[in-house]
Amino acid sequence: MLRVRLAAGRRYVVGDEEPHPFTEGREFIGWDQGMSERQTTLAARAWWAVGPKAERERFAVVVGGGRILQTIRITGWAERDGRRAFAGDPLPAEHPVAAQLVGGPDPVPTGSRNPVAYFDDPLQACGCGCGETVAGRYAAGHDHRALFDAIGRDFGGDTAAFLDWYAVHRPAPAEPVADALRELASLRTTAGDFADAERLYLAAADVGDTDALRRLARLRSEAGDLDGAERLARAAADAGDLSALSLLASLREESGAPADAFRLYREAEAARQFAEDRLRVLQTTRMISHGVSIGSFRASTQLAPLTDIDLLADPRYVPGKGETEVGHADH
Repeated sequence: MLRVRLAAGRRYVVGDEEPHPFTEGREFIGWDQGMSERQTTLAARAWWAVGPKAERERFAVVVGGGRILQTIRITGWAERDGRRAFAGDPLPAEHPVAAQLVGGPDPVPTGSRNPVAYFDDPLQACGCGCGETVAGRYAAGHDHRALFDAIGRDFGGDTAAFLDWYAVHRPAPAEPVADALRELASLRTTAGDFADAERLYLAAADVGDTDALRRLARLRSEAGDLDGAERLARAAADAGDLSALSLLASLREESGAPADAFRLYREAEAARQFAEDRLRVLQTTRMISHGVSIGSFRASTQLAPLTDIDLLADPRYVPGKGETEVGHADH
């Protein structure tokens, strides 16, 4: 779906604009609250610095003042001097697209100054083939219609025959199903379809796959959702996936909680080498904050053994200042 954002707060007189059928009668560009619906539509239609990709969109969402003013069904495109304009009129208020979006916030609330952006169409054709536009996969009750249509088409309307077939071909036990879901999620991630990837990882997690939780945590982390990533990594760790502790520790480190990171790395015996490497980096930071020289830090006689995770993880231990200050006292 195409989003066009009109400069809010002030309208500008178009002046001597070259005539075009898509903008006939246009008086203003920009937007203010005194503009009529028709004036807003004409201001939104043209001329935008967009490529051919825009012509694949079915609807345009018009944003002004941070909220959605109109939804327009696009009926045609024109190009002039490297810019494009579209034809179309606002959808009626009862149309599902307008009903769901008009009055809502900008669907692409980025800091970009580019007034044009794209976002996923929240609506799609009903899966039963009726042609209705819906927010989910099916219109209300149409999932049953699709099921019985399939039974009629593939089993001659014999529900008992369908149930017999399902008893033989129903999904395999959880582990193969989880493996297949996780593989599909990985493919969707590679394709850049992160929304579908997340749904598939969650489906795998629902059948007990903690690896899917860990992978989804990484996906959330890369998207900048550290809180969500930590919740998922902790859920995987609580379910017995010890390698998730290393991921959780790195997330705590990124969020500025080194004490928690130390504790979690210490727990991560299943990922011991990774934990040792990250602890060394954190100890380097601590060493610098205590004014210990790099040469002193590198001196092997002054480093805690890498196998001594408890000592390295103790926040009181400072490389180059001697181990006797901490030892192995309870803490």
